[in-house]
Amino acid sequence: MDREVLYDRINRRVDEMVLAGLVDEVRKLLSRGVPPDATSMQAIGYKEIVPHLTEGLPLAEAVERLKRDTRRYAKRQLSWFRRMDGIEWVDVTDDGNFLANLAAIHAIITGKFKD
Repeated sequence: MDREVLYDRINRRVDEMVLAGLVDEVRKLLSRGVPPDATSMQAIGYKEIVPHLTEGLPLAEAVERLKRDTRRYAKRQLSWFRRMDGIEWVDVTDDGNFLANLAAIHAIITGKFKD
């Protein structure tokens, strides 16, 4: 997938997560006694929102950090996969072609486990 398309998707997905209640989810975890430095709170998404709730970091800045960190993680994933032999890439940029994309992915997986 074109990197700009990927990054745009990541940015939109983060916005959707925030609208769906990410901040409230993190707030509830903290209020239930999960410490900010707990391993589970170091996951992408939680670790960027914690400073908003505990240190007064503006929400817009926390969201931008989350978008940046997610883009960086995606870049590391791509680098990791590129070094692997046998990877078959499927272009899924056409959202209107979900069933065809799913069939292509299914065929690849099925082919890997034929024997």
